[in-house]
Parts: sequence; C-alpha cells; structure tokens
Amino acid sequence: MSTLKVTNIQDTSGGNSSTSEEIFEGRARAWCNADLTGAGSIRSSYNVNSLTDQGTGRWSFNFTTAFPNTNYVAIGLQKPNADVVNITGLHPTAPGWTTYGTSTVGFVYANSGGGLVDPLIANMVVFSDD
Repeated sequence: MSTLKVTNIQDTSGGNSSTSEEIFEGRARAWCNADLTGAGSIRSSYNVNSLTDQGTGRWSFNFTTAFPNTNYVAIGLQKPNADVVNITGLHPTAPGWTTYGTSTVGFVYANSGGGLVDPLIANMVVFSDD
C-alpha cells in the first residue's frame, strides 16, 4: 500500500482546496439511512453494519469500526409516519441499555405527545476527529 502525502488538495478548476487535516476533521465518520418499519433494514450506510430494535421508538445503530471514545457528535433526522408527527432525540442512557457507546449509538423517536413511535425512515450521521 502506498501513501500519498500532500499539503493541499485542489479541484481541477483551482477554485476549491482543502488541507488533509480539514478533510479528516470535517468528514462523517459514520452515517446511515435506515428503513425502520418492521425489523428495520439499512438502505445505505458508511461504518454502520447493523441496527438493533430496542422496542418501539428505540433503535441502536451499530458501528462497523468502533470509535476510541464517545467524544463524538451524533445527529439524527427522520421521515415520520403519515399519521404521526415524530421528533428525534439522542437517548444517552436508559435502564439496562447503554446507547451512547464506542460501538453503538441509540436514538429514541417520540411523537409530540411523548409517546414512542417508529418512523418510516431514519437518518443519522456521526462526526469525530478521533
């Protein structure tokens, strides 16, 4: 395997350039687009190899390659069911369920009344410089 070392990377027009550090610190370290109907399935992803249904409205996204620590940012959005307005929140811990770990991150999905619901589609992304 060869290593290419450069100070800047520039597009062909010369109008956009980035340092390798900017690219490393700004890119997503994991992301997933998942269908959460039924048992759930990954539609497309990077560094997410599986989903775990933790019960209605609670899902874990499991990383292919674990992070060295939990100093990351996880963001999620969803496509709500037709009859429910869903909101998304990162659920850091729940009794018997650690959802903010080095190998998994969990999200809880609730309607405006606080009832847990499964959205049709969930999207999540994780950023980290570790």
